Amino acid sequence: MSTQPVTYPAPLSDLIPALARAMAVLHPGWEVPGIATALTRAKVELKCTPQELATAAIEFARRDDLTTPALFPHDGPHWHTGRTPNVRVKREPCPTHVGQVLGECRDCVAEQYGADDVPVASPEETAALRARIAGRTKGTKV
Repeated sequence: MSTQPVTYPAPLSDLIPALARAMAVLHPGWEVPGIATALTRAKVELKCTPQELATAAIEFARRDDLTTPALFPHDGPHWHTGRTPNVRVKREPCPTHVGQVLGECRDCVAEQYGADDVPVASPEETAALRARIAGRTKGTKV
C-alpha cells in the first residue's frame, strides 16, 4: 500500500456536494445546503486537503449526539483522527472579551442583540429538548 496521498481528478467543487449528500444520508434530518455551507467554511478556514475534509466529514456525520452540521468547522474529535493528524482549528480570541473565542463570544452576541433580546428557551422547551436527547442516547455506550 502506498503512503502517497490519494489525489482526486474531480475538483473540490464537486467533492463538497457529494460529501454533503453522504453526510445527509448518514445523519437523517440534516439538510444538504446547510451541510455544504459547513463543509465550505471548514475548507476555507482550515485549508485542509480533500482527504482530510472527507475523513472528518464522515466521522462527524456518524455522531448521533450532534443536532446540526454547523459545528463541523469547529475543533472536535472528527479533526483529530489517525487520518487527519495535521488539521487543527486555529481559534482566535475575542479582541474585546477576555476568555471568549472570536465568532462564538456570548458577550458579543448579548451586545449585538441587547441583553433582553437574547433568545432563551422556556422551561417547557428545555424539558422537551432534554427528553429528546435522552431518547436518542438510550442504549449507547459513553
